[in-house]
Amino acid sequence: MTDILVITGLSGAGRSQAADDLEDLGWFVVDNLPVALLDKVVELSGEAGGEIEKLCCVGRDTV
Repeated sequence: MTDILVITGLSGAGRSQAADDLEDLGWFVVDNLPVALLDKVVELSGEAGGEIEKLCCVGRDTV
């Protein structure tokens, strides 16, 4: 089972810094992800043969 973390926030809120820190801790990070693609990325992470154990999706600040 994949651990999934979603980070959102306005510009300057520290999304990129949080993503960098999580990447250093071994998370697979998808940055600047449109919200419309979140479901598909989560679905694909489960089909990756178990290679992705920790997934972090960083969303844009606009919807």
